[in-house]
Amino acid sequence: MLKIFKKTGRGRREDHRKEDGTKVSDDQRKASCHHDGPPAPLIDSEKACEGAKDSLETSRSRLSKNLLEILSEKSSLCYFVQFLEERKGLPLIKFWLDVESFRTSAQVCDGGFKYFSTPNCHTKSTSSEGCDDVSCISVDSVSICSERLDDARDSDDVQLTKMTDYIENPHVLTNLCDIPEKPGSRNEESPDGKIRKTTKVQTCIATDAVRIFRKYFMTNSPYAIDIPAHVHAKISLALCTEDCGPVSPYCFEDAQKCVFTRLEGEHLNDFLDSVFYSKYCVDVLTGDALQLRDILYSESALFYFLEFLEQECMRDYLDFWVSATNFRRQFRESQMVHADVQSDAMVLYEKYFSLQANTSLQFSDAVRFHIEERICSQTEPIFTCFDHPVRIVEHFLATNYFGGFIKSQLFYKYLSELLNRIQEHKRHTGQRRHRKTFSDCSAAGISTQNTL
Repeated sequence: MLKIFKKTGRGRREDHRKEDGTKVSDDQRKASCHHDGPPAPLIDSEKACEGAKDSLETSRSRLSKNLLEILSEKSSLCYFVQFLEERKGLPLIKFWLDVESFRTSAQVCDGGFKYFSTPNCHTKSTSSEGCDDVSCISVDSVSICSERLDDARDSDDVQLTKMTDYIENPHVLTNLCDIPEKPGSRNEESPDGKIRKTTKVQTCIATDAVRIFRKYFMTNSPYAIDIPAHVHAKISLALCTEDCGPVSPYCFEDAQKCVFTRLEGEHLNDFLDSVFYSKYCVDVLTGDALQLRDILYSESALFYFLEFLEQECMRDYLDFWVSATNFRRQFRESQMVHADVQSDAMVLYEKYFSLQANTSLQFSDAVRFHIEERICSQTEPIFTCFDHPVRIVEHFLATNYFGGFIKSQLFYKYLSELLNRIQEHKRHTGQRRHRKTFSDCSAAGISTQNTL
């Protein structure tokens, strides 16, 4: 049976600095960390976090992004486009953006029909038109669709011409060279003699799909990209076969997955190590939206924050935060038996929370009892046993130390290293500053085109 050992006394610590700002020696700093009673700011953080249920699994730093996060944020996407242009990889990102715009617009435009299921339908997308000059902006698909639907209301319903009618050899399904980008319409009678009719919206969807195919999958196109033959054939079949019905918004899904894999495998790590990502980090660090979690979940920034808290005699709180988040990450999907995980949890408990702990974090008895209950529980997932104190520590550090950190010499040192790298890159390449920066992209809108 799990035993929680207790004793009558424990060390206490609180933040202590000389008022005149003189440097405190290590021995003095350690001695100042042992006092009776928890610091008042920690008590305030405990009260503020009572009943908090926010998920720690979604916590991310804008300074440490995966590929999907880079593609989903306009500021990081702009620098990623610049990076890919320098590496001759612009067609990959242009295709990704065009397909995102096509799918979202097609979902919204075709919302009144029931041909397709539309999971995760977003109201905004990004088009690659205008990315030739390395500029990206968000495209409002709802506005695009409204304009197209208004045009449809002003005219009679049109008949959707099957694209196979424009292929010289109807048996070669992968040859789309002869399909006009804006095909006309003609009446086509079904076997029962009835005229097959569709809406202008479906015509626009089909036209846009053909435009994307011609732009990226024709060998003579300047933006041609390589995809597996079976993916190429599947798209061709979806666009050509008469029995397939209207063109699906998801017809490029497999090709987009292939492009995503290439971007992740061939370019992501180099981008994260590039001067372009350093520029993005400078934008984040100097922006008004910088938060503590941006620092905590970034290895490079966390190092400087750790040094800052060492000077403030509060490093143990961050040491616990790192250990607890690693514990959660390690055992969240672990197949280890409960007893082994429980044993590891007890190591953290005895170091930071037990009454005999030498590095006690001075939490209240209520928090300590909560942790003991979660460690011993047979019903709650044990990897969440430290979630509550982790939230308290985050609130405590954000409220009392984050503001001082971003004004400290250590923070400016971190920022200076990024800026020096950018300047060194400029001197090394001997190139002028890129004609389009993020601020230019966000300030000046680029006209995008989409046939939807």
